[in-house]
Amino acid sequence: MTSRKLEASKIVNTLESLIQKKYDEFKELSYNANTKGYDYESIIYEIFKEYLDSRFDFYLRPHIIDKNMNYVEVLKTGENEVDVAAIFKATVPKLIVKTNKTSFIFLDSIAFLVECKAVLNSQSIVDDLDKLEKLASLPIDPNRFSNVTGSEFMVTERPLRILVYERKSIKEQVLNTTLNGSKYWDLIFVVKDKVTIINKSTIPFAKFLEENTRNTVSTSLVMYWHDVPFTILLSMILMTVPDPMSVNVIKQFVNLVSIAYRKDE
Repeated sequence: MTSRKLEASKIVNTLESLIQKKYDEFKELSYNANTKGYDYESIIYEIFKEYLDSRFDFYLRPHIIDKNMNYVEVLKTGENEVDVAAIFKATVPKLIVKTNKTSFIFLDSIAFLVECKAVLNSQSIVDDLDKLEKLASLPIDPNRFSNVTGSEFMVTERPLRILVYERKSIKEQVLNTTLNGSKYWDLIFVVKDKVTIINKSTIPFAKFLEENTRNTVSTSLVMYWHDVPFTILLSMILMTVPDPMSVNVIKQFVNLVSIAYRKDE
C-alpha cells in the first residue's frame, strides 16, 4: 500500500467511525432530553447539517407545498410533512411561513428530502416507497433554476429522495425485489449496518463509480456499498444535486395567493 493510499484510507475510515460516534452521541442526547425515546429524524438532521450546511439550509419536519397545491388531494392529512428537507441556499424566499410547530416550504426549493425510521423491514420500506411515489407525483416547475452548474451526472428535474434507517431487519432478496419494483427512491443509508444502497437507474453517478472502482459490474439496478458508506452517500448527493445560482419561487407565492382568492374554488 502506497503512502498516499494509506493516508487516504486513514482519513475516510476516521470519517466513517466519527459518523457512527456522532449518531450514538446525538441519540443519547435526544434520549436524555425525552425519556420516552428519541427522534431519528433529529439525529440525521444534525449530521447532515454538520457536513452540508455550507451548501444547503436544513429544515426538520417541514410541510411541503407544491405550486398547484395538488398535495391536498394526493396525500393524506399531514402526509406532506417530511422528516428532513435540504433547501438550496440560493432559494428566494426559502420559507412560506414558519410557526412555533412547523415550517411550510415549496417543493421547488428542495434539493433533497429524507425520510427516517428506526428499522428497515418489509413494512417500513413499503410504506416509505409509497409516500415517495406520492411525493413524486407532485408538479415541479421545470424553470425553477437559473444558471445551473454541477457535475455531468446531476439530476435537475426533481429533488433527490433519501431513506435513512438505524438498522436493517429484512432478507436481502425481499428487499431487492421491493426496491427493484420502485423507481421513486434514490439512496438508502442504514447506519448500524454500515451500508448505502443506491438506485443505479436514477443516480447517473452510481454507474460511473461502479465501473471505475469495482472489478465486476453488476446488472442489478440495486447497488450495495459497504465500504465507507457515509462518504459514498455524501458523494452521491453532491454529484447528483445541481448548484443553481438562484431558485426563484416568487411565482409559486403568486399562485398560492391566486388559489386562495380564486372565486371558483
